[in-house]
Amino acid sequence: MPEQDDPIYVIDANCMIGLEDCHDRIPGRVVNPIFQPAQRKKVWRGLRDLSQRGRLKIITEVRSEVALRCPNATALIKRCLERTGSRKNRAIMLDYQRIIRNYPKWAPGESTQIDSADPWIIATALVRNYVVVTDELPAFAQTKMPSRNRPKIPDVCAREQLVCQVGLKQLARQHGWI
Repeated sequence: MPEQDDPIYVIDANCMIGLEDCHDRIPGRVVNPIFQPAQRKKVWRGLRDLSQRGRLKIITEVRSEVALRCPNATALIKRCLERTGSRKNRAIMLDYQRIIRNYPKWAPGESTQIDSADPWIIATALVRNYVVVTDELPAFAQTKMPSRNRPKIPDVCAREQLVCQVGLKQLARQHGWI
């Protein structure tokens, strides 16, 4: 179990996808891994260690998104990481509904199928007091236009007063994996 002051992280699918060589299943998008091969092994070991200590959560919706977008990462998640999901409860369901109301571009539909985990990550983090880890950049930091004003996880975290760790690479450095 984590120590009282040790943060528990809930991780976004893009971190898992960015760890591996993937041809993202989003048409026209190719994901280049953000780590060198030797670094990847260290990061997977670090994630496994966090997972085993109960400090890393990968919710069901993230696993589904990764499975849809990057089978390579899915296999590694199954092999390397504990079943670390966070069970949904009434509070998470209510926060999810509130988030969907406040951020309608995250509402379920055809255009959100690929990133369907995002509101669940936020709701889970709010209820469980988890730190969100994502490789998404805030909308203001992007060099290209945000996709039709679709909310970015760091922006929503800021509005919801959640701690958001932008970057798996930053997390890896913080923990001394790379």
